[in-house]
This record gives sequence, C-alpha cells and structure tokens, in this order.
Amino acid sequence: MIDLEERFDSIDEMEAFMKRIMPTNIYDDVELLQSQVADLQDVTDVIDKRTKWTILAADTDLNTLIPGNYIIPNGTVAGTLVNKPDGASTMTGFIKVVPGGEAGHLMMYYIVCSKYNIKYWQRAYYQTAWGEWDVVDNTDSGWIDLPLVNGITPYSEAQKPRYRKIGKVVYLSGVLRGVAEREKTVATLPVEYRPSMKVMFAVPSVGQIFTKMTVDTNGAVILNRSSIEPVVAENWHSIACSFVVS
Repeated sequence: MIDLEERFDSIDEMEAFMKRIMPTNIYDDVELLQSQVADLQDVTDVIDKRTKWTILAADTDLNTLIPGNYIIPNGTVAGTLVNKPDGASTMTGFIKVVPGGEAGHLMMYYIVCSKYNIKYWQRAYYQTAWGEWDVVDNTDSGWIDLPLVNGITPYSEAQKPRYRKIGKVVYLSGVLRGVAEREKTVATLPVEYRPSMKVMFAVPSVGQIFTKMTVDTNGAVILNRSSIEPVVAENWHSIACSFVVS
C-alpha cells in the first residue's frame, strides 16, 4: 500500500499525482450522473402518478382530480361523487384523467363496469373550466321482433320484421305484406327507439318498385304510398332502414 505522506513532499505533489492516475473529469462525471439520476426519478414519479390506481373516497369532487387513474370502489361511493355524469348513478368503474395539451388542458373519461351497457362519458378541461359530459354509447340491444299491427304479417319466417339499437342508431330489418291502402301504420316502436323528428325512406317493394315509409316521433312505422298503384295486400315491402335517436 502506498504511504502518501512519505512519498509526497507537499499536497500539490499529491494532487498532481492523483490527476495523472485518475480521469481528469471524474468529478464532472459524478455530478452529471447525479443530475441524470434526479431527472430519472422525476420521470419515474410522473409515470407512477399516471399508472397508479387511486381508490376514490366518498364525496370526491371530480373537478379536483389531477392526471391519473382512479377506481370507483362501490355503489355507495359512486352515489356520492360530485360533478359525475348524469346516468352514471351508482355503478362502479374507473376514471382516467390525461393531459390534453401544453396549456393545462385535460381530458377526463368515466367508464362504468357493466356487461350490459357498453358506454362511457368524456369531457374536457379547457380555458380554466370543465365542459359538459358527453356520453359515448355503443350498447347493443340485439335484434328484437317487431310487433305488427292492423293485419300486417311477415312475408316469411326468415324475413320477420325486427328492430335493433346500437348506441344512438336504430336499425329496422325484414319484409312484410298485408298493406292494402295508403298511409298504413304497420308497427309502433318503443319510446327509446323513436326518432326526435320524423324520418322518411324509400324502401324496396315487389316488382322493382319503391314505397315511401315514414317513422314518426310517436314510434309509428307507416307505409305511405308506392310508386305503382293500386296497392295490393299480397305485395311485399321491405322496411330496412336506419336512423339516429337522441
């Protein structure tokens, strides 16, 4: 082992020796490493905050949430949340808040846990205020047999009239017969399947003709008139169409 006190006559000689046997920038390297470690820790802290799941407490005001992930643990807590979307009621789920730009803008997503309702709500924080919640609904009702009225019958079992709603879009399908006069109501849709304003369609009918069909705001599905007269009960008419509901 080197006895530095015996080998060197002065501190200056010892420092000169140390500089020869060690890299000249070792102190700079240590300082740079410490700075990089600190920067890495800052990044890690940000990642932790955005990936960590925080369990919400009762009466939490959603307007105060910062970027991150939040769990709605039970129906009791869900029922007390402040500034939640209408329709979320007491369903459990989770909330995600993400940055929406460099000026402090945010996006918030509210997702409920349900095997029947495939929907979520979203809103944005912009210019110092939260906007209104907007629902994104992809719930699928599946096909439902359409009850026919006024003596109208399906054209065949394979083409039974049916209806379906996916999100905000209603679909009608099938072929019917029994229409022997103009302005014939053939069915009535349930309330949640009705358009907010009257919609009209030209639907295919027998013999390469078309029939005007109306779906009214009261749910009435009406075959108005065909491009060829007279109207014959044996003729078939398609009701295939789709429209948006509010």
